[in-house]
Amino acid sequence: MPLEKTIKWTKKQKEVISLEKNGKFVVKACPGSGKTTTISRKLFNIITNWNESYSGVATLSFTNVAADEIKERFIKWSNKSILFPHYIGTIDSFINKYIFLPYGHLVMGVNERPILVGEPHGKWHAKSHGCSYFDKFTYDINENIVEMGDYGLTEPELKEVKRCKKSLISSGYANQADANYFSMKILKNYPNVAKAIALRFPNFIIDEAQDTSDIQIKIFDILIKHGLNEIILIGDPEQAIYEWNNANPELFNGKFEEWEHNSIIFNKNFRSSEEICKVTSKLSEIEYSTGKEKNLDNISYIPEFIPYDNENINDIIQKYLKLCKKYSISLSKESVAVLYRSDNFLKEFLINNKYTDETIHSIWKSGKNSSPEKIAYTKDFLYGKFLWDNQNKLDGFKLIEKAIFEMYNNFTHVKQEEISEIIKNVGFYNHRTHIYNIINLLPHTSLKSNINEWIIKTNNIFHENNIEYELNMIKSKRGHAYFKEDLIFSDIFSNNLNNKDIKYHIGTVHSVKGKSFKAVLLFLKKQGAKGSHYKTLLKNNTYLCESEELRIVYVGMTRPEKILQVAVPTSEIEYWKNFFEDFKSDEKILSSQSTLFDVFS
Repeated sequence: MPLEKTIKWTKKQKEVISLEKNGKFVVKACPGSGKTTTISRKLFNIITNWNESYSGVATLSFTNVAADEIKERFIKWSNKSILFPHYIGTIDSFINKYIFLPYGHLVMGVNERPILVGEPHGKWHAKSHGCSYFDKFTYDINENIVEMGDYGLTEPELKEVKRCKKSLISSGYANQADANYFSMKILKNYPNVAKAIALRFPNFIIDEAQDTSDIQIKIFDILIKHGLNEIILIGDPEQAIYEWNNANPELFNGKFEEWEHNSIIFNKNFRSSEEICKVTSKLSEIEYSTGKEKNLDNISYIPEFIPYDNENINDIIQKYLKLCKKYSISLSKESVAVLYRSDNFLKEFLINNKYTDETIHSIWKSGKNSSPEKIAYTKDFLYGKFLWDNQNKLDGFKLIEKAIFEMYNNFTHVKQEEISEIIKNVGFYNHRTHIYNIINLLPHTSLKSNINEWIIKTNNIFHENNIEYELNMIKSKRGHAYFKEDLIFSDIFSNNLNNKDIKYHIGTVHSVKGKSFKAVLLFLKKQGAKGSHYKTLLKNNTYLCESEELRIVYVGMTRPEKILQVAVPTSEIEYWKNFFEDFKSDEKILSSQSTLFDVFS
């Protein structure tokens, strides 16, 4: 293979990709250690030597982005796609396809195929208050109904939500977390299903395995119990940042200890410069070093910690962008990133959003002249056209397609089977033409577009084109001021600020998990979304395994190759200085504010 000659495999990487390395094992990989390239090569080697026609390799990851990266690298190795009998996709998609959707009815007490609702399968809407939280609750491994977040519900409200949860489950509805739970029950109660899957896929590769939940790990344990002998878990427990999805890095560490005799650690970072590795390794329990040559591209930039306040954030960003140009780093979404912990920072500082998440959530509540059905298609039209206008035409098309079906049929949810049936009846070409005609009628959107003005224009266009429907005007629930005069798209869809008009990537740390950039500017507040203040975590020398908030910081700081800047509130800068004082030098790291800004002049 020509590409083989361009990669200098390390001894540990060679061990993993060798066909002699088999059985059950864990690869614990530090940031930038080439795990995706290595695992892609391992997959290529296995499939190239695969002789079975009806059983294959299941390669799974936590996100579609990570799975797509493996696909792309595999195609580079083989010049062809991963085809039957093999499977590549997310853990959730595999569970849905091979366990939950075909067998879910056996444990849910229904006679038909289950219906997946809520993200990522579509927005959830319900008429009653209790049922509106259906997608926010699920079952834990002990069969208890639990919240997937903190929603501030009273005891009577919780009781009603749980009643609605059970009722809707018995009607065949499930969110993705429910699907995982019921899949675990299926494998427990129907061992022949587990045996059949272990025969169909005798080899599993699980990427980003640190983000798996206890229920997902239990699913793999049951498959192992029923004949699965070849399974690789690869990931980094110090980059586990999905606790909201019940991810537990200790489960990954537990498997490393269980299979330690056959497991391996990657501790060479081939992404980041030596200077960046010196700083980020301060947070890590793994002793790792850079695999890059020093002064790569004549850039030897020592990471900086910069104080900010409400008045100088935009100034810091502009100076950062000038610094990138100074070092010949092109301003593109692939090379330069401005990151933050959560969308609250974006709303509070970058776009001056004056509404809280709770207030914004209230606009989707049913009012006097609205209905859940009307709200459902209004929201999908708004979001779909916004995505379409901001270079995400595929997702935009799907949402507008969904909105049209909801509007015409007075539905709050549309099953994919129903869409497929209608397409079959009217014809694929006619269906697509109709959707595109509607899209072309809709007014243009931007972050600063007034929402209700856009809705009024759309309703007028519908009327002019004999479309006998209208979108729902947005109002707040009782107790809040109406939004009619000033609500704009960025108030609701601010997490999509990464539009075509911005030359660099701007987003949360979560949005860039697994990605690399030439330069990163990371903004942090005094504390994360939950838990202790950063200064407390730093003063206590908290381990990454003990704090998801520090792991999120770590993931953000390990994205860049060449330039790293971390901006923290002025009142907190001394705590960050003190923590990283081991790396203080005659150059600019951790120097005073005036010195920090001098480097931009």
